Amino acid sequence: MILKNKMEVICWENNVIPVIIICHSSISRQYVYSHWHKELEISWVFEGEVEFYNGGKRRLIKNRGINIANSEEVHFAVPQKGTPDSEEIVGITIQLNDSFLKGLIPDMEGLYFEISSDSAEDELIEKMERIYELYRQGDGLEIKLKILAIVCELIAVLYEKCRKKKSIVPVNQQKDRERTKIIIEYLNAHYKEKLLQQELAKKFHFSREYFARFFKQQTGMTFKEYMTQYRLGKAMDELLYSDKKVVDIAWNNGFTSESQFISCFKNSYKTTPSVYRKLHRQERTEND
Repeated sequence: MILKNKMEVICWENNVIPVIIICHSSISRQYVYSHWHKELEISWVFEGEVEFYNGGKRRLIKNRGINIANSEEVHFAVPQKGTPDSEEIVGITIQLNDSFLKGLIPDMEGLYFEISSDSAEDELIEKMERIYELYRQGDGLEIKLKILAIVCELIAVLYEKCRKKKSIVPVNQQKDRERTKIIIEYLNAHYKEKLLQQELAKKFHFSREYFARFFKQQTGMTFKEYMTQYRLGKAMDELLYSDKKVVDIAWNNGFTSESQFISCFKNSYKTTPSVYRKLHRQERTEND
């Protein structure tokens, strides 16, 4: 994946089929950073709980639930519950090529997709489960072609039972979305620095109070909540896959002190960074 014009661009050149499949394990309860792209994204959670934020709307997805992130929609995900001491796969995400969808659905530009019935969700889960089972069998051409066939069945369900017509977006609302993308891009690039809400409000030409309301409305989280989750996600990578001291990880990821990092970590993961690291290193050693 690459970034172009502040948008995530997914590269498809080496794929035989117009879909990318991403498997999620629970070992790091991975926080998916705020981003957007033109591809339609479908996530299936088959163990644990994940909070999805799509265009500022929050959805809590529990065991065997489905989430849809539409094209160009700012979205991210925050794991809530699961089995963080396990490397087993607890969910998958598929991303459908935008050009492929537009080739199948002539009016794709004017549509978005939303799960509005249990029957539709059940059918999508059944397709995602079949895709996952095939994916586990290998990456041969025969497997990829079978996956492509099921992907087409999944798209048919989306079109038949989940499609909605886009309403005309007021100019002001469209501008708000663009401003949100710019703000998120800036925060993600500068998360290691000391970021004060008042200074950011001034930078983006808001009053402090309006910036706070605007950010919560557009993302579904307060500024403080967003930065804490983002920094924890970045810190988790260093905690699990480096030998850096906890205090250095804290400072390197925007926390003001080791104690602040430990406190935020315990609130999210119910244990300290050191204990969490020790448990997962022991598990990886046993698996090796």
